[in-house]
Amino acid sequence: MQSIRFFNSLFLTLLTTLYFSMFTGCSPQEEKTRSLRIGMNTWPGYEPFVLAKDLGYLADNVNISRVDSATDVIKAFRSDLVDIACTTLDEAIILKSKSKESIKIIAIMDISKGGDVIIARKDTGSMLELKGSRIGVESSTLGSFMLARAVDLTPGLELNDLKIVNLGYEYHVREFNKGNIDAVVTFEPVKTKLLKGYAHVLFDSSQIPGEILDVMIVKEKTIREKKSALDKAMKGWFRSVEYISREPNNSMKAMSEYEEISLDEFKIAYVGIEVPSLQENKRFMSEQLQDSIIKLTKILYKNKLITKEVVLKDFYSDEFIKRLN
Repeated sequence: MQSIRFFNSLFLTLLTTLYFSMFTGCSPQEEKTRSLRIGMNTWPGYEPFVLAKDLGYLADNVNISRVDSATDVIKAFRSDLVDIACTTLDEAIILKSKSKESIKIIAIMDISKGGDVIIARKDTGSMLELKGSRIGVESSTLGSFMLARAVDLTPGLELNDLKIVNLGYEYHVREFNKGNIDAVVTFEPVKTKLLKGYAHVLFDSSQIPGEILDVMIVKEKTIREKKSALDKAMKGWFRSVEYISREPNNSMKAMSEYEEISLDEFKIAYVGIEVPSLQENKRFMSEQLQDSIIKLTKILYKNKLITKEVVLKDFYSDEFIKRLN
């Protein structure tokens, strides 16, 4: 395989933009149009993009920035440091509810079927037993959403029964193992790492089927300015997804290395998600996505994660996947 070409931070992405502007004679506007920047945090369902880059399925001017958290991805997207944001559907809905810019979902990346979890020590038998306990939650929408849904489905438990500890994803393993928190809302690959020790799953995304989806979002202005680049990136993504189904051993090995976990650990993590093919994407976007948005909007509003209903009109576009065969 050729070397993996993605940046480890958004700072490096910005430096790269400045470099090209200074030394290649490109103006910032020309560079903005020339390159395509993808923002993602560590999550098995996003790794096909990195694999696509590694396999040469993405153009040289596609830069992938991996950041620490979903919160950082959203910040980068809002600040125009990335063109495509890989994020959960609930986070996309919240972003749309707060944004004055037109935002569109252009593809479904994966559907979580157990990859997102609430983990506690093995002597905690149920969610109800977490009353008064310290729960580590990343300050992103997904963490709050997962916890709210678990509480919704646990009679006798309220959110104010729990002691919420805002905790970045990168600290989940350390703080749980040190005993500084009693439970944590987390996801792969942290889930697999924690389950090696004295921990078990109290609640996971398989209990709320179809509610946790990962999507690609772009701004309307990006579609106008970079339609051709987006077409090529989408083609590269689905070539990578097809390669994974055709060459599972090679692809799983590569993706486990991206996440710096063992091959066996990554295989376990990947079981907790479904990455839809191109045809499955087309079906989901035409038949199910709007219903998922309506359902999640109601849940988010009920749990006070948004303050107004999201306007569904033009929230997603299948124009890119329709052009692919």
